[in-house]
Amino acid sequence: MGMDIFSLNHEKTKLISNGAKKGPGSQDDADPSGADAALQNKLIQSLMAAKECGFSPVGIEDMIHKLQKPQIRWEDDFMNIQKKTEGITHKDRNTYNIRSLAAGIVKHKTNGRKFESFWVIDSSGSMDPQKDIAYGISQLQGLKASGYVVFADVEIYWNDMTQIKTFDTKTLSKLKTKGGGGTTFLHFFNEYRDKIKNWRDIALIGIITDGGIGEFFAGLVKPHCRTLWIKTSTMPMKVPPGFGNVYNLRNEKI
Repeated sequence: MGMDIFSLNHEKTKLISNGAKKGPGSQDDADPSGADAALQNKLIQSLMAAKECGFSPVGIEDMIHKLQKPQIRWEDDFMNIQKKTEGITHKDRNTYNIRSLAAGIVKHKTNGRKFESFWVIDSSGSMDPQKDIAYGISQLQGLKASGYVVFADVEIYWNDMTQIKTFDTKTLSKLKTKGGGGTTFLHFFNEYRDKIKNWRDIALIGIITDGGIGEFFAGLVKPHCRTLWIKTSTMPMKVPPGFGNVYNLRNEKI
């Protein structure tokens, strides 16, 4: 199965929520707290007061609703997991690297733990080579992490698993798709601990799929780390507690 991983890059920003794509390098936080939360609450109170006084602009109700129920993107979740793994927090000024600050560079101290991620790409027959596989892989560009990538249909292609040091265009474009059969991730969850020696260093498992995953959760041991399911279609999909969160690249609210 051939594919051009980056042929749909120009469509990437059009299909993410709110019409703007912010990569995992952004400073957004999925869980507002501290000063950010206080500022948000003050803004909401001001908007509500303006509405009561009859000064609310057109569309203000929709704005208030979005502030009260922000839509979290998978990139936000990814960054939060990475920060917690590396011990990074914005609440303590002491977490900044003083030497970097002196050079005009804002850099956080870490706890020394390396953040590793594992990405499973659904390569079953229902996954379109361009609209699903290539588009899904293109989302990984710029991730500030190392890790692994493996393709999967009814079989997990462990022999073709790729270790990634940098999620850049050059590296991702070399991935070779293998598959085209049915879909099950049962073997992945049952086998990944035996296939990777340093599996305990994996802090996040990401699965790119169209959502047609079938029923395979019964009897499985839950993954040891957080799991993100990133959907390339609007196909309905639910996973039981302990198997992660579901996000949709096609701007569908999960």
